[in-house]
Amino acid sequence: MALLNCKECGKQISSAAPACPHCGAPMTSAAPTATATSKKADQRQTRIATGIFWVLVIGFFLWLYNSFSSHEERNAQEKETACASDIKCSGDKFYATAESECHPLLTARAKEIAKWDFKLGEEGLLGRMLLLSYRWAGDDKKQIIYSGDRAKFQNGFGAWKTVSYECLFDIGTQKGVAAKFDQPAS
Repeated sequence: MALLNCKECGKQISSAAPACPHCGAPMTSAAPTATATSKKADQRQTRIATGIFWVLVIGFFLWLYNSFSSHEERNAQEKETACASDIKCSGDKFYATAESECHPLLTARAKEIAKWDFKLGEEGLLGRMLLLSYRWAGDDKKQIIYSGDRAKFQNGFGAWKTVSYECLFDIGTQKGVAAKFDQPAS
């Protein structure tokens, strides 16, 4: 029990006393009423219920977000798996890498053909060669053969001959493996 000061005489009295023992003044506000206590309990229950409600709402949105993210990841994995077995998807996906990997291989291979001058370009973007088509190198679908026909060889008389070429590209390493030309006739 708490001690309160009497409103009439100012002496300390118990908060449970119905009247001041010193002066006899009634203590109407000394003890909290039942309605004030129940009002505080109601407010507390309302705060708890509101807190639980917001925890549930936030939990629901977190679950929804995680479900959506998982669904997107599954879709991306399914597309990647499907792309790995589709030549158009794989060929397009690795085209730029294959072009940059194959160009030096084709240039080096052309220099091995000693009696012909060689050039790649003119038809390609910024003077680069064009890989015009692609196909799987085997049934395992781990390598792609990119091919084109924009290479030109010049003989000793100044005549240019357009020849086709191929470059073997490994998907796993993303490197050009080999290059070859249709040998120009002498």
